[in-house]
Amino acid sequence: MGNVAAYLEGIDELLQDWEGALETGKLRQAGEKLWGAASQAVKALAEFRGWQHDGHGLLFETVRRVTKERNDEQLRYQFGLANVLHINFYENWLEREDIVSYALQIEEFVSKIKRIMDEEMK
Repeated sequence: MGNVAAYLEGIDELLQDWEGALETGKLRQAGEKLWGAASQAVKALAEFRGWQHDGHGLLFETVRRVTKERNDEQLRYQFGLANVLHINFYENWLEREDIVSYALQIEEFVSKIKRIMDEEMK
């Protein structure tokens, strides 16, 4: 469970840092921080449940499982947007308004994942 706390701490830091990167014009870094927050949330949930999470494919498998379990297709969509931000880090084709728009979805995704964990801890 120790890793769960570390992942959750990382999420908060990344969510605080993305806007600063955006404001200084570092669009790729802003998007990568949002991807980082989303992927850390998935890693926290997978770790919490005892699921493997050491690779992109396993992160997507976790999201697929939780999407079906919760009957919430938004989770899959939102994590897909996070992945677009990750790809953009290498390809650099998104514009500022894209990143800002996706950020709202990523923040909601992270909140949902945290809420699932909170419910399961009770």
